[in-house]
Amino acid sequence: MDIEILEKLEKEDKKLASLNSRVLAHFIDTIICSLLIYFLIVFFFNDNDIEKIRFAMQNQDIEQINIFLLKIMKMYIVIKFFYLSLFFYMYGATLGNLITKTKIVNYEHLDSPNLFESLNRALVFMICEIFLNGVLFLLVFTNKTRRHLADLASKSVVIKVD
Repeated sequence: MDIEILEKLEKEDKKLASLNSRVLAHFIDTIICSLLIYFLIVFFFNDNDIEKIRFAMQNQDIEQINIFLLKIMKMYIVIKFFYLSLFFYMYGATLGNLITKTKIVNYEHLDSPNLFESLNRALVFMICEIFLNGVLFLLVFTNKTRRHLADLASKSVVIKVD
């Protein structure tokens, strides 16, 4: 399969994105989603919530701290899932991909993923990020097309954009 994809990319004069650009794009996207969480906390948590957190931290109330962290984690998961899905579908690239000049394309027709592929890719991406803690990217070292689990699940490949 990898050889067929590489031949198709070469025929269309397209190149695979480098590992460095993929990692940098992921890092940028993580920062963007983290900043979104920060702004949500600043604008949507009231003074009472902040005071509860401060009190729990001073008194080392692990249960309350865990509840707060769980809220933040839920927010992060929802925001990043919708961020990834929306950008994969609308642009074939996240903001991190746009900055690193890379794009996600379906390897069958070399065009941006459709809605189902975008949702599927975002879901697998989030599952790997949360539950497998980085295993997502280990697979890129095992195949010639540098595809990870989310790429395999959505029939996509990441290419360099000139």
